Amino acid sequence: MQAALAVLARRDCSGETLGQRLNLTATDLRGADLEYAQLQRADFTGANLKGARLGGAFMDSAILEGANLVDARLVGTHLVEARLRGAGLAGAKLWDAQLRGADLQAANLDGAFLGGADLSSARLWDAKLQGTDLQGAILDGAMGLPEGQEPARLKEPVKATQMAHPPAPITSSAPAKLPAVSPITGRRSQTMVYLNGIAHGRRRGGSNSSKDGVEDVPKAELEPVSWGTGDEDS
Repeated sequence: MQAALAVLARRDCSGETLGQRLNLTATDLRGADLEYAQLQRADFTGANLKGARLGGAFMDSAILEGANLVDARLVGTHLVEARLRGAGLAGAKLWDAQLRGADLQAANLDGAFLGGADLSSARLWDAKLQGTDLQGAILDGAMGLPEGQEPARLKEPVKATQMAHPPAPITSSAPAKLPAVSPITGRRSQTMVYLNGIAHGRRRGGSNSSKDGVEDVPKAELEPVSWGTGDEDS
């Protein structure tokens, strides 16, 4: 069986007319290895392709209506304008598949993986999309996506700016509470910090005016200083 499939996979389709189709209707092809096969316009109506390996296969304009493709591997498969109406694709791996203009009406895509797939202008009326992964899929012009039933992971991962409860920004204008003594030298900390654009630190030529060692003064009058090295008061 696999030898026959290998011959089919290498067939030359260049001389075929639009009316000619490889007839594989109702064929049992469970688990078949058809990766990179030339299957353009082939008729798989009602065929059993459960668990079949069809990655990279050329199946543009193929007929797969009512076919069983449950758990099939179709990574990068070319299915442009393919007819998949009523096909069973639950759990199928369709990452980066080319499904432009494909007819997926009433197809079962529950739990299928369509990340990065091109579904431009695909027809999806009455398709089952429970738990379908469409992250990164191209859906320009796709028709029939159910209203109010967004497929799982349809959007890109949520960014921090899009979170329902993003981390609250720091709004306090109070000086930061800095350690009074350096853990390295054992001397007083004389550090300038900024909070919301307000500078806190030591005035040039002056001493700290608060017990916390910080004072709100104009930036121009501040000099940045770091941990004491011996000149500061201990």
